[in-house]
Amino acid sequence: MIPNHRTTIRAPLLAVLIAGGNLAAQIPTATWKAIAPAFPASFDTPFVNDAGQAAYGNKTNGFSLGSVGAPVQRTLQTFIASAGLGLDVNYCVAGENGRVGYLLERGLVDDVPGAQKILAARDGQVPGLPAGAKFAALTFQNGDGTPRYFAMSPPGIFVLPAVLAGTGVAVSGGKAINDQAVLRGPAADFKIIARAGDAAPGLVDGFVFAGQATRRFDAVVNRSGVTAIRARAVHWNPPSPFPLQNAEGIWLHDPAGGLRLAVTAVSQGANPLGDTAPGTDGARFTDVTQGPAITDWQAVGIGRTNLGWSTTAS
Repeated sequence: MIPNHRTTIRAPLLAVLIAGGNLAAQIPTATWKAIAPAFPASFDTPFVNDAGQAAYGNKTNGFSLGSVGAPVQRTLQTFIASAGLGLDVNYCVAGENGRVGYLLERGLVDDVPGAQKILAARDGQVPGLPAGAKFAALTFQNGDGTPRYFAMSPPGIFVLPAVLAGTGVAVSGGKAINDQAVLRGPAADFKIIARAGDAAPGLVDGFVFAGQATRRFDAVVNRSGVTAIRARAVHWNPPSPFPLQNAEGIWLHDPAGGLRLAVTAVSQGANPLGDTAPGTDGARFTDVTQGPAITDWQAVGIGRTNLGWSTTAS
């Protein structure tokens, strides 16, 4: 196991995930109530928070926040219509105290009562980077038009895996090598915590995070604001256009400790080797294909093909 701040891998998660799949069937149907007349389309998908409030689309007043059996608490449609980022809410998280974060076709919005703010917009300036560094369209939609996502903690810490364009984006071998980043923070301090081309903490010298054409960053955040990032790191061997070695991994970030490696997987090569997989006779991780997920007590779930493990930060 590679030194630095690492984690201890615990029992497999797969049985827990399968068992949890039947929980919905145990919910009494009498607890379900209509909130409002819904749009007859996919736009009527509700997004519910821990307090039972839902952000939802409806025929009466567009995208709204409210509780089951109660009048609409707050209408979000007015700001959506004025923001110029598109009218369809592609992804949404309902937080605390009336806060709603939502991803539109061309932007990400932090919507709190009386204090809406656009955190990221297509072709808009990326905070903390030189003028002309912009959010690319792929931040908000995939190349096939399907929507991307973001994460938000209940108090309002946002995490956005973004694709970058414009000033400062470097190309090598026909591919951009530093054209993606993960941004984290509240609206007042939304900034980059990991970027392609930067050194990958916890790995041997020479490993850097890969560009989005190789593998997109995936990121989640828990209530405490701890971020888990799934990424690929590559070890280049200039002037060869091919890396010496690739490494998949999960990195954790918190404002006090910064970015640290939690688990790594390596498909070939020996510097480093992938971490030993629990419940095996010395087998090592070769890829991290799913996840991460993170709980409020910093247990992280990852997946390798049809297997799952949890890991606790230490």
